[in-house]
Amino acid sequence: MGMSALMVAVESTKALASSPECAAQTGSGSGADGDCLPPSFTAAVALTTAAILCGVVVIKVGLFVYCRRVQRVRGYATLQAYCDDHRNDALTNAVSVAMFCLAQFYCPDGRVESAEGSVCPAVQLWWVDPAAALVLSLFIFVNWVESGHEQL
Repeated sequence: MGMSALMVAVESTKALASSPECAAQTGSGSGADGDCLPPSFTAAVALTTAAILCGVVVIKVGLFVYCRRVQRVRGYATLQAYCDDHRNDALTNAVSVAMFCLAQFYCPDGRVESAEGSVCPAVQLWWVDPAAALVLSLFIFVNWVESGHEQL
């Protein structure tokens, strides 16, 4: 988990270092060869992605509540670890979906995305998604290290 968080941090840093035009096209910055990637997110794909992530957040919050209740009754330390894991997953996924939607759909003058494509390109906020990914990956890495240290 810690290594994947570090890889997300590296890719987020690359995206933040890329040009706003490249990042606005895909939400992920430049390709392996340094050129902009072709546009891959239509409004429908972006909405589907956001809906799936929202479903994950709801499920993780439900699992957190369930584990917390059982842990209080039974007192198992293992369930406390599950509670922490579900809480962290719900938090990171909620922030991720919020920043993804902000970067994909925010339009300062009120125009919205259409099925045909972007009516208002979110170039102004191209940096929000990779910046949030960087912060969240560092949060995950720190929590992972702390959890490992507690187990020693």
